[in-house]
Amino acid sequence: MTITFHNNMNSLQYGAAVGVGLLVTAWAQAASLTGLGFLPGGDASWARAVSADGSVVVGESEIPTSTNAVMQAFRWTEGGGMEGLGMLPGGKDSGAKAVSSDGGTVVGFSSILAGDPPALTEWYGFRWTQAGGMSPVDFGFPRGVSGDGSVVVGDRSFTNEPSQACRWTADGAIGLGVLHGGVSSSAMGVSHDSLSVVGTSFTDLTPGGEQAFLWTPATGMVGLAGLPGSSFTEGNGISADGTTVVGVCAGPDVSQGFRWTAKEGMTGLGTLPDGGNTAALAASGDGRIVVGFANTRLPAEAIVWDITHGIRNLQRLLIEQHADLTGWQLDTALAISSDGHTIVGSGYHNGTTEAWVARVGDLTRPELSVAIGGGGLKLSWPGTAIVCQLQSSPTPSGPWTNVSIPPVVAGNSQSVILPAADTAGFFHLLF
Repeated sequence: MTITFHNNMNSLQYGAAVGVGLLVTAWAQAASLTGLGFLPGGDASWARAVSADGSVVVGESEIPTSTNAVMQAFRWTEGGGMEGLGMLPGGKDSGAKAVSSDGGTVVGFSSILAGDPPALTEWYGFRWTQAGGMSPVDFGFPRGVSGDGSVVVGDRSFTNEPSQACRWTADGAIGLGVLHGGVSSSAMGVSHDSLSVVGTSFTDLTPGGEQAFLWTPATGMVGLAGLPGSSFTEGNGISADGTTVVGVCAGPDVSQGFRWTAKEGMTGLGTLPDGGNTAALAASGDGRIVVGFANTRLPAEAIVWDITHGIRNLQRLLIEQHADLTGWQLDTALAISSDGHTIVGSGYHNGTTEAWVARVGDLTRPELSVAIGGGGLKLSWPGTAIVCQLQSSPTPSGPWTNVSIPPVVAGNSQSVILPAADTAGFFHLLF
């Protein structure tokens, strides 16, 4: 039997014809990894967020001085490289935490030395635009920004009370409250339309005293209960469409990243084969891809999860997709573009901490695998949900018809065994 593999823009196609021997050739889109370097004089950098299309990355770079290191926020583009955003007047350090969909607005916070003589460090949020540069938002810690850059979320103190999750607009800041029995809260992310905010609140609703929350104007702050036996949850990110919250669920035996939707509730993302804790930090625009890190034999390893394949080590995946990672150890994936094709984070490059940006193909697309045996042809693909339809055709151009044999689910994959008499032709998955 001879098997040939083909590909078009929407699906993988496989042709099989009676013959001798086995020839397998597979199309694969090469991935890439780019180190972002440092600001002038810098020796470390971290990428924190990425624009919707992956063209703009923001974070901070560390610059050593004669007394101690200084952090400065940066904005990176492929054409312009890394650009320092400066600091607020009187500022000592700054860090960029989020960027608008078009990459034109950056938010973060800057430390300012206060007092006479200046000795105390106060933190103020900033909003940076290409037209206006860096301007103060308010006293506090911005950590997320809406798609159009008009709404900022984070936390700040109100009238000397403990810090509280808040939402800044042109009209000022409003507190989002706390969960039952709580004294403080913090917002970590916001949807594209600014109407859904995610974060964590201290509360008496969980043994560990913390619970992830989702806030909307209609519902206010609502706690997201953890998996059975968990001690607490933390909300770290939200998809651009507002449907998916990601974070960490602790215990009882291991902490693991979670993915929450109103329809499915909270689902644990599991662990890598090496075990250890995992954490989910950000999601693609539709919530179908999640990134974060795992603690295994190394202090941290960058991970990616998707609805088709489950959890995977990002570094291994990039190498499989022919990216050159010589000298790299990716420890944390901190953000992903809305379209799911760009992931950013931090890692060690030849022993030095450096921000990176990875370009990948369609991570959710299932890949067909073929095996011969049992009197027929076994076609398999990853994933347990019935989100694909196997089709066959006598020619690569169609017509395509559904394969009537239902797939058998085993572990984290599905398969169909076709009788030998039915294996001539081409096969692809529609999803």
